[in-house]
Amino acid sequence: MKKIIINGLAIMLMTLILVFSCKKKETEPSEDTNNYGSGNGMVTFYLKSDLGLGSITVSVDGQAKGTITQFHSGGVTCGSGNVNVTLSKGNHTLYAVSQTGSVIWNNTFTIYEGDCLPFELTYSGSGGTTTGGTTTGGTTTGGGSGQLTIYNSWQTPCTSGAGNTISVYVNGSPVGGLNAFFSSPPSCGATGCITLTKSPGSYNVTASCGGNSWNKTVTVYAGQCTKLNLQQ
Repeated sequence: MKKIIINGLAIMLMTLILVFSCKKKETEPSEDTNNYGSGNGMVTFYLKSDLGLGSITVSVDGQAKGTITQFHSGGVTCGSGNVNVTLSKGNHTLYAVSQTGSVIWNNTFTIYEGDCLPFELTYSGSGGTTTGGTTTGGTTTGGGSGQLTIYNSWQTPCTSGAGNTISVYVNGSPVGGLNAFFSSPPSCGATGCITLTKSPGSYNVTASCGGNSWNKTVTVYAGQCTKLNLQQ
């Protein structure tokens, strides 16, 4: 009987130790987590002063991300600006253009996992393309060229008796005619489209055929092909 009691006490003691160990593990704090998601970081684009250029449209890696409409004279808390973007770690490309169209920012920046990068857009007042915050001159030079492919997806875009060719203009200048249609977006430079090499920036595209007309605004990015469907 004495042996049984001792064995029972030993089992109870081991059980209590195991329960205590489990509870202790459950109350241990978890490891720090990444607020931006695994492998990600954040960038906040901002201004410290009114540059006199109107709002600034911001794109990252060719994707529109927002518009800067305010400035923060004392700097900005990262993550609290007009344009805050969560990105995967590594190198990324900024393309930003002022509302006036006279200044373009074209920069490469690096995101680190778990970190937020405050990115101030600066301007010296002489116009042009800026790289790394330094103006390099020229209205839209220094940032490389992009391509613009214009196409039509409507099988009968012209009114009866007006022919089948759509006359196309970019910023008021004739660039050619369209007489083909595409049921899905064509490849850049495809036959039947109008493909132009342009400096980065915004352009007005107008077109007409008989009684029908089109008026579009499109943005061209350095090193990329932008496709514009007149019917959308």
